Amino acid sequence: MRSAQLLKKQKRSDNTIYNAFVFDDGVEEIRLYGFNITANNKKRRYLIELHISNGFAMVKFYPKCLKNNKQKFQLRGKEQIGFTVDFSSIRELLYACALVMRDYLDENQNCFVGYIGQTDDKDNRLQKKRVRSQRSDIYNLLTNSIFIYPKYKLSSRLIFEEVNLRLIRKVTSKQEGKITKIQMKNYNLFLDFFEKNKDKHLELMTEKTRNQYL
Repeated sequence: MRSAQLLKKQKRSDNTIYNAFVFDDGVEEIRLYGFNITANNKKRRYLIELHISNGFAMVKFYPKCLKNNKQKFQLRGKEQIGFTVDFSSIRELLYACALVMRDYLDENQNCFVGYIGQTDDKDNRLQKKRVRSQRSDIYNLLTNSIFIYPKYKLSSRLIFEEVNLRLIRKVTSKQEGKITKIQMKNYNLFLDFFEKNKDKHLELMTEKTRNQYL
């Protein structure tokens, strides 16, 4: 698997050059990576951002050409991003994201890392409204094959299913993967952070799921 190239590390500040993640409060450091794929017989540059908070980190990616677009995490398909990406290139990109997450967990064995499968218009089509985003299903499928027990443990898909979010931790306890006290403390830090951003949960849901809460 090819790794993404680390471009910059920057402590989070009000004038950060990086693009804010959906949850941007409490971010202490942002690491920016670059990764090239081939699409339509042409090299395309993607940017991967790892947003690091106290006890956990979140990863996101987007085409470099859309870096100034506020909807960059939602856009896909030739009509929206200007080129098509085949599944083999998507898989390469997701593996690169997985390596970024794995390296973070290797450095921070008591912390969590996660991602959100952002929803878009294709999840809300009248013909087939989805409960989970298509991105979420694809990401979960691949991370399930990469972060394998007993070395890693993924949060139950059902816990954050409504917002298409998944968390991963490294197994450090020898007691059948049991979460350690320090990991539980960091998990609770994430839950506190998650609850403080409750006003943003609806925008992470598909239309079908959102209607259940309105």
